[in-house]
Order: sequence, then C-alpha cells, then structure tokens
Amino acid sequence: MLRRGASLSLGLVLSCAPRALPPRAQVDVPVRGVETHRRSSPPNPPACPELQAEEGYPPWHRGLVKETCVRGARGRWQVRADDSDPDGWRHWLDFTPTTGSDAKAFSVEVVAPMALALRSDGAAVVVDLKDRVSLIATDGELVWRKAFPRCGYAYSVAIDYDHHISVNCGYSLLHFEPDGQLAYQKWPFGNHSLGGPWVDRDGTLYLSGEGTVVALNPHGKEIWRVSTGFNRALSQLGWLPSGDMVFDTSMAELHSNPEQTHGLRIYWQEEPPELFVISRTGKIVSREQHDGEPTRGWPEALPYPEDGSHRIPEP
Repeated sequence: MLRRGASLSLGLVLSCAPRALPPRAQVDVPVRGVETHRRSSPPNPPACPELQAEEGYPPWHRGLVKETCVRGARGRWQVRADDSDPDGWRHWLDFTPTTGSDAKAFSVEVVAPMALALRSDGAAVVVDLKDRVSLIATDGELVWRKAFPRCGYAYSVAIDYDHHISVNCGYSLLHFEPDGQLAYQKWPFGNHSLGGPWVDRDGTLYLSGEGTVVALNPHGKEIWRVSTGFNRALSQLGWLPSGDMVFDTSMAELHSNPEQTHGLRIYWQEEPPELFVISRTGKIVSREQHDGEPTRGWPEALPYPEDGSHRIPEP
C-alpha cells in the first residue's frame, strides 16, 4: 500500500503582459447545452477557499484535493454542481470579476470538470470527464473545445506563457498546442502515476513518479532524470525562493506484491524519510534523512498560486 505518492500540485503565478486571445477557432466537438448568463457581481469577489497542508506532511503538500476554484488578476472562476441534474454531469463555472474591472459576471455550463487552470491572459482551460479540453474567454465565450484520447482521470494542468497546455491524465502526460490540438501523449514512468506537471518560463516540464523526478523539453524529450532510490514515494514538488525544487520522500510499500514475487510476501527494510532539494538542471543540492520533520524544520517554500497553472517562479 502506498504511504505517500505523487499527487496533485499547484503552480505559482508570475506577472506577464496580457496577450490577446487568438481568433475564434472552430469547435471540433459539437457544443450542446452550453449556456452563458449574466450574474450580479458582489462588490469584492471572494477568494477561493484556502487548502490546508496535511498533518505530518511538508507544508507545500496538500493532498489529493481537486481545484474547483482558481483566481487570477481579472477575477475568480469557481465550479459548482447543478443539483437539478440527477446524473451529476451538469456543473456551472461561475466567473466573478475583480472589483473595478469592466468585465461582467457570468456562469457557463460545463460537464463534470476534472481540472481547471488559467492562462496568463486570464482565459480558463477546463478538462472534463468526457475527455475534452476547452478554452473559455473572460467574456464567457467558448473559444474552442477539443477531444483527446481516453487516458483516465485528469489530475492537474500546467499552462506555459505561450499558452501550451500539459495535462496529468492517468499514467500519461498530454500536451496540447495553444489552439487545443493534441501535440503528443507520453508515459514518463510507464504504468505509474504522475506528480505535476510544472512548467518553466522556457517551457521545460517537471514531473515526479515512482521515486523519480524527470524534466522534459517542450516537445516531450527527456532532459534529465533523478532517482531517489528503491521503494521510494515522493510528496508533491515545492519550490524554494532560490528556484530549486524541494520534496520529501518515504517508503512506497511495506512489502512486496505476492503476485509479483512467486506468492511470497517480502517485507522491505525500513527506510527513513528524506528531504531533497534539486536544481532545475537535475543536480542534487542537498538530501537529509529525518524522522517526522527535518532538524532545521521544513524549508520556506513559495506559496501556491491561485490560478492553477503550475507555472514555476523565476529565481
């Protein structure tokens, strides 16, 4: 049984000059039941609910919590279920603009969203349970909607400054062009789940899985890979003010799977947790064994963003 594994993480928001949306692309998948209606906006849009760190885990680790609310400079996007739908598919994506903005509040009907993140220009990317990725502009218009290969549950989204989209889906990484066309699908750790992705300013992607951290270039080619050892599981990736990544490890399994060890249940030697700091070039800066919490305490990682984009801050 996994004690601690790769899980959902969030990225940090960087300031960037707004970029205009591309011309409205043709919607590849027929859009039915997508409604936009105006809502009255409160004087101050409320912040998203704060997600708390799990007890006993590093402060940057927040467990398998789905991001149903994200917030950028232009306003807040929040998902709510439609209680009148007996099947539970229909949801509403509510947009509440920032105070003083000329934008208008609205609600857009969406289908069972799995992941939500904002581009640097404020438009929302929605990945839904029907294996589709959609782009919704800040005026509520559906810019495009594309289908992608069935891959399991989509856990998180990373969006770079050029608006390329990477999705952690099942055991695979999906990478989309800014217009929603699927560029590639890769399995960085075989039949093992992923943590991340995070994306750098130059488009480099960082993922974790099976006790390993890997960096991919924007085209999905591996740049480097760092293993933390046998039978290791990683917490979420965090980021230090220096620009280095930080994460904690623990034993992945207490014993072997009898189906894979000829019917025998082999108990692994106990290994203490370790705190790792790794540079974005793949160099191990430091590693420290600890029992519950490092001697000097948990490092001060940068706060999580509110836009769900997994963009890494500049050092």
